[in-house]
Amino acid sequence: MEMETGVSENGVKYTILKESYTPKLLKLLEIYAIDRRKAKIIYEHQKGNDSFIRFRQVLFEYPNGDFRFANIQKKYGVSKSNIIYNREVTVSAYGIKNGKFYNIQSNRPCMLTINNLWYAFGQDLDSFEGKFMLSRYGWIRNLVEDERCHYIDLNRIVKGKMFTAKACLRYIYKVPFPVADMLSKNQQGYNPWDFLKMWKEMKKNLINIENLKASLFNDKLFKDTTLMANALGYKVNCSWSNKRLKAEHDKMAREMVDVILEFEELRELRISPVYHKFAEFSGYHIFTTNHELIEEGKMMNHCVGTYSGHVDAGRSCIYRVNNHTLELNYSYDYSHKVKDGEPRRMQLSIGQYMGYSNVRAPKELYNEVVDMVNKFNKEVLDSTDMYGYVEYHDIEVGDPLPF
Repeated sequence: MEMETGVSENGVKYTILKESYTPKLLKLLEIYAIDRRKAKIIYEHQKGNDSFIRFRQVLFEYPNGDFRFANIQKKYGVSKSNIIYNREVTVSAYGIKNGKFYNIQSNRPCMLTINNLWYAFGQDLDSFEGKFMLSRYGWIRNLVEDERCHYIDLNRIVKGKMFTAKACLRYIYKVPFPVADMLSKNQQGYNPWDFLKMWKEMKKNLINIENLKASLFNDKLFKDTTLMANALGYKVNCSWSNKRLKAEHDKMAREMVDVILEFEELRELRISPVYHKFAEFSGYHIFTTNHELIEEGKMMNHCVGTYSGHVDAGRSCIYRVNNHTLELNYSYDYSHKVKDGEPRRMQLSIGQYMGYSNVRAPKELYNEVVDMVNKFNKEVLDSTDMYGYVEYHDIEVGDPLPF
């Protein structure tokens, strides 16, 4: 349709960008023009939440420079006296008010981000909305081109004058750009929000962060060393070599296990049912008490003895398989694109499978476990938990929770 424009009595300019009618509404209006009583009968027979609606997308431009893009629904009905009526509601809107960006979705205020704009533009900067926004805020183009900047509140961007990707990344990770750039490219399978939460906790226990390189950050022991350092009151030096990291990790692990074994009473772990299902399915030995984990850690010279909290929280479970220690995780599969109304898939996946002193299990043993996990996901989870089946693949770099 050709865009309709106009100016209201109070000086507000409006531009109707899109307009559409549901087929049922068009038919109702046609019948109503001929016979109101019959229109009432048809309305009562077919009415529903999405039956008789006109949709409009409108740009409002105010005299003070504010603007608003709004998606508006007008719902129609026919009264008992056979008179047609309508009710108009704004489903969503975003824009500028008093110099601040805002975003309203289903009557709820939300922050406005580049990601919101990108989808509002139809992922096309040459769309009407794209051209309009770029004419006022040219810096949006810079941030659209880098997905890592898509989830920051636009008001924060303006306040901090973060109009480039470098500035945004420094803000997100609170570190110099080279380190921020490295972190953004090495998120180890986490979704961006979980990764950022994890990084904020790790950062508290790091020194010389400006020297942090991907080779150290992606070391399977790095994250776990920072967690133990937090408990022990130590710091992890980002200038360490990988060899030094392993030595410090093992030293901290021994200290942690000794303290835990001395003071922690024997108790049953709160293991999520899905892990027991897998133990029955696979025949793998499952550790069910905190002391079993501690003894496993001492025997294998790694820090699985500190994992009681992870198990109790349902994030993982520990097994012994072929004289190696296996950690499994039960979590959402973020690689699967969810359709409207579809629950997000869950899966068991291998956190890690380690031998003595954090040596990886041989490939043939690892592949046996991968096959067992895939079989369980397909034959048990897919049929009982209704989350669907997804093939698990090994991620060589950056295990989620290394021993």
